Amino acid sequence: MSGNQKIDVIVDIRNNETGEVRSYESVEYKELGDTLPSVFNWAQNNYLCDCNRRDFWRDAGGDLQAESPCGEGGFSVRLTIKGSGFVYYDEISG
Repeated sequence: MSGNQKIDVIVDIRNNETGEVRSYESVEYKELGDTLPSVFNWAQNNYLCDCNRRDFWRDAGGDLQAESPCGEGGFSVRLTIKGSGFVYYDEISG
């Protein structure tokens, strides 16, 4: 990823059925000249699907749950720049 800068982020992921929020640290990337990391994967690509978000949810809690069918709406996310606390993507708060 030449020209891309790694940004440490906190991902909060909410199970919309139960309301429980789990958090984990991750790395996102911002391209040279951009001020924030891209949200494309979360908003329009693979990370939008519940089957992938279920995996993130499971990993954040250290538990094993059944696989989730593909779809959208079962989980919501919030992305925060680690250290600054700046929220740059938020489905949880609306």
